[in-house]
Parts: sequence; structure tokens; C-alpha cells
Amino acid sequence: MIKYWTLLLCLFSCNGRPIEDLACGAKFSDSVTSYKDGRKTFVILEVFRNGKNEKICLTNVSLYFLLHRKFRVEGNAYVDLVRRLLNKTKLLELTNNEINDDQIVVPDVKIKNLYTAGLDTLIDTYFVNGVQNDRAIENKNYLVSILFENCIISWIDDESGFIVISNENGQR
Repeated sequence: MIKYWTLLLCLFSCNGRPIEDLACGAKFSDSVTSYKDGRKTFVILEVFRNGKNEKICLTNVSLYFLLHRKFRVEGNAYVDLVRRLLNKTKLLELTNNEINDDQIVVPDVKIKNLYTAGLDTLIDTYFVNGVQNDRAIENKNYLVSILFENCIISWIDDESGFIVISNENGQR
């Protein structure tokens, strides 16, 4: 059954390129696919919904529940499936009931301009020592998508509510 769904279901990753092509590495892949470590890591996927392609931002825990409900995968089967799927370039087809509009990644001119000035400029604007500063982030999903495309892991700290980033692969 999983092989059948694997053929039908493919998650789009890292700006249209497989994770390995970006050299994000095993730690990035492990963090994205893990849902039991207590850290709700953000995942960016391109999906097909309402007749068009859209990027969505959700946590690895939300992804687990989505795929579990849709395809009945869990545990190691889930992790294995997501690892295989993150290396495909096809789209996951979702209905409006399966994702919320607040999960859609919408480009933001201010964040894009900061990123155009350089990834370090973008990170320095919103983060201090890997933790979101007190500056409000107007468009979390777009910021997270840029980080994800650059192999930077991000999640929400449960205590502070701030976004935390980690470049566990030594890249920046």
C-alpha cells in the first residue's frame, strides 16, 4: 500500500530541488522528518490546491498528522516515506480541508529586499544568536521558506513563542 501511495504522493522540497542537491545533509533531513524530538521544525512544501501550485509552511508534527490522516502512515514508515518524498519533484495534492490559508507562503517585499541584500542581512535583521529578536515578523511563512531553501532549520520555541534557527550543517 505504501508503495502505491509513494507513486502518487510526492512532496516538493527546497525550492524545487531535492534536499541532496542543495547539500543540506542528513541532520537537516533528520530534523525535517522527525516528529518525536519535541521540536516542531518548520517544513516548506509545494502542493497542488484549488487548481494551482502553492507553497505551504507547516511543522513536521503537522505534516505527520496530515500524512497519517491522508495515507495511514506512521512511525518509521512515515519517516522513510517523507525521506523518499523530499527527494521528488512532484506535488502533493491537498484539499482546502487539509490545510489552512494561514499556512500558505505569500511573498513579502520587505523580507525579499532584505534577502536580496544577503542571507546574513536577513538573519541579522530578525535573529540574535539564533533566536528571533523582539522585532515583529510580518510574514513568518515567507521568512521560514527562505531559511528552509537555504538549509536552515527553524522552529517555534515553546516557552518564548519566538522562532529559533539552527544551521546544523555548518552553512550560513
